[in-house]
Amino acid sequence: MNNILSSRLVGSRQSNQELTFRRAEISFFIHATEDGKKLLEGISMRLDVPMEMFEQKKGDGHFGNPIQITKVHLGHAESEALIKNIVRGLGIGERVILAKEVDSHLDADGNLYLRLDKQELILGKLILGAKDPIRIKVKINSSSRGRGFIVLACQRLLLE
Repeated sequence: MNNILSSRLVGSRQSNQELTFRRAEISFFIHATEDGKKLLEGISMRLDVPMEMFEQKKGDGHFGNPIQITKVHLGHAESEALIKNIVRGLGIGERVILAKEVDSHLDADGNLYLRLDKQELILGKLILGAKDPIRIKVKINSSSRGRGFIVLACQRLLLE
């Protein structure tokens, strides 16, 4: 990564502390018009989360269409692996955009929110997206480090 861009985004302050993740939740909808098995297999494979971990329940879409609400809850080790997998899979342009906007993806409780384009993911590409996304919520270990540390640490992670 370009050192000028990297230092501009993350600042000159470096920390010996690492960013760690407590848990994560992945959620998405499978619409009646989609091949649920193929979709679940693709997401499972691309995000490296075993299919049997996903929980599904029936629901109704915006217009009353049947949907499958699909979720998985991950612990510490799985969350760490998920984030590394996502960062590796995102293109440099996507990582730079996310690094610039990371503060707007964090809430006051230290949760990082990401949305990946579901259809692109099935095609093997990790791209940020808001239309029919795969939603990812990751709880960051933020004990007394403050929001500034989390933002800088996320930026470093994205730009390494």
